[in-house]
Amino acid sequence: MGKKYIAIFLAFFIIIAGFAACKKANKIVITGSDGKTRVLATNDAGETMTDDAGNLIIVVTDAKGDVSKDAKGNTETQKVAPPDYYVYDKVIETPKFSVAIPDGWVQSRAGNVRLTQTKTQGELDLIVESGKTVGDIKYTSQTFMDNAKKKDPKAEFSKTDINICGVKAVKYHYKSTQFAAQINLYVLEKNGTVYLFESVIKNEFIESVDFEKVMNTVKFK
Repeated sequence: MGKKYIAIFLAFFIIIAGFAACKKANKIVITGSDGKTRVLATNDAGETMTDDAGNLIIVVTDAKGDVSKDAKGNTETQKVAPPDYYVYDKVIETPKFSVAIPDGWVQSRAGNVRLTQTKTQGELDLIVESGKTVGDIKYTSQTFMDNAKKKDPKAEFSKTDINICGVKAVKYHYKSTQFAAQINLYVLEKNGTVYLFESVIKNEFIESVDFEKVMNTVKFK
C-alpha cells in the first residue's frame, strides 16, 4: 500500500501518539485482505489505535482466540502493517472507498474486492486502477470487447454513458449466447482515482441480480 494512502485509510482509526499497552480491549474484529482475522486494540475510551508509523495495534490472542495477558495482567498488543482492505461489521473498507456487503452476498477474493451473490454466483469486482488514466482503462475495455466480438460475432455488444454513484461512467456491455453469460465493464473516475467495476453473470440469472444497485452503495473517499 502506498504511503500516501495510509493516512486516508487510517482515518477510520483514532491515532494515539506513541505505543502503549491497552488495559481494556473491546473486541473489534476485522478480517484483512490477507484473510487473517485480527482484534484491534482499543484505549480506555474504546478508540482503536495506531503507532506513529501508521501500523495497526492489535490484541495478541492465543490458539483458542482468548486475549493474552502479560505478567501484570495487561492485555498484550503488537504492531502490524495495515491490510489492503479489511472487513468489519459487513462493511469492506479500502483506502479509496467503502462498500457494505449486501444480504445474500459475500466477499470472495483475497487481495481484491469481489462480491459474489451466493444464489446465482454472479460476481462484481470493484477495482482501483492505480497509476492508470481513464483513457488507459477505456482502451483496455474496448480492446477486450473487440477481441470478444471476433470470437463471438453473434453476441450482443454496446457502449453507453451512465451515472454510477453520481459519477459519469462508460459502460461496456457484452452478452453471449455462445457462452451463456453477460459481462459489463464500468469505467469511471472519482477524486482523481480511476476505477473499473466489472460484473459477470450467467444469462439465466440476469434478471435476478441488480449489480448497479450494489455499485451505487459504494462510498468514495
